[in-house]
Amino acid sequence: GQTGFWRYGHGDDWAQVVDADCDLLRRFARAGGDWFNGRLAEIGCPVLFTGSLRDELLQNAGQQMCAMAMQVKGSQVFFTSEGSHPLMWSRAADFRRAADGFLGQWH
Repeated sequence: GQTGFWRYGHGDDWAQVVDADCDLLRRFARAGGDWFNGRLAEIGCPVLFTGSLRDELLQNAGQQMCAMAMQVKGSQVFFTSEGSHPLMWSRAADFRRAADGFLGQWH
């Protein structure tokens, strides 16, 4: 399943993408880094955080996304109890409704 996931998202060079992604994550973990360098509050546009509460790759996804949303002015959060990672592929219709509603606010 993962091969299909990566191929669908990145094309035939998916293996290079996975290798580069893994290398980045290993380096980041060794350095003990902060994904956002404490700069989420600097984001100046609305952000929609989406996720599944059953995400198998992100521990405490709901708690993490809410903590991020609290730092971004004008942000919104959409969760579903279904789906997996990433929500936009595992629950495409739910994601689309949430994104359309979020983006439709500025028509």
